[in-house]
Amino acid sequence: MKGRSIFAMACLVLLHPISAFAGSGSEPFEAQLDLAEHVVVGEIIEIKESDFVQPSATHYFVPTIYGVATVAIKENLKGAQAESIKFVVPIRLGALTATIIHTRRVGDSGIWLILTEGGEKIASRSHDLSDMRELDTVKKTLRELAARKWSAPVNGLKAWAKECYKASDDRCSLIFAVNNTTDKDIYVPSPMTYDFVKAQVTDSNGKISEIVLWKRDTDRSLTMYCERLAPGKTVFLHPQHSWINLRKADGLPSGKCSVVISCENLTTKGECERKPVQAWTGKLEAPPVEIVPVKMSR
Repeated sequence: MKGRSIFAMACLVLLHPISAFAGSGSEPFEAQLDLAEHVVVGEIIEIKESDFVQPSATHYFVPTIYGVATVAIKENLKGAQAESIKFVVPIRLGALTATIIHTRRVGDSGIWLILTEGGEKIASRSHDLSDMRELDTVKKTLRELAARKWSAPVNGLKAWAKECYKASDDRCSLIFAVNNTTDKDIYVPSPMTYDFVKAQVTDSNGKISEIVLWKRDTDRSLTMYCERLAPGKTVFLHPQHSWINLRKADGLPSGKCSVVISCENLTTKGECERKPVQAWTGKLEAPPVEIVPVKMSR
């Protein structure tokens, strides 16, 4: 993907290609690969202009111009096997955006992560994998994701967590996902719901500390917003960032520790797309993750 990378800033909002529940910044690479429906190696052989409009765009932004690219596939890494695939790519920037956007043209090649937005297949805007030296890392990560250990389901959801290296030498960043194991939609509370997502940390001496990952002063009587999670689909629950950062957490031990990320909700009343829904309830814990924190100097 030897496309043109353009970085522009806006002070109003951030655009997130992965989920309405993502926090500031792009999702870690593992999450992008996990949520991608297709991961392919190939080259753009044709682009036709499209009327696709980015669903997360607001009136603050003039929409970027998109096209439908046809990519000749050299290698299928994830998703249905095919000789070619069509998906939406940005071809011209319409205004300032709040993320890095890689515009595309015929001849661009590399490793493509393809998501679904607004009912359309669309290339990930957060990762530019033009360097084919990343191919081994991509394959290794996909194998690890396929072999991961999920929790037992609770009321239709199962959970998983993993340490990731989002920031340089930051050994306290984790990702936390839940997956719908049923054949029906489940309405998952937003991770910004008060007291919903927590971390339980056990140090080498067996001392346990609980960290609430979102505890801003919030009126608990307010509407609980939810995301519709379709059967078999996964969503990442990251309250403050696009990952869970424990580095500044009070009570985090300095030595090796075990972290269990969990979510718990007891309220059935929720809202999704301005309509009342029955929110998922229960307590769900991901399998423990072993980390060695590197505390940030204050």
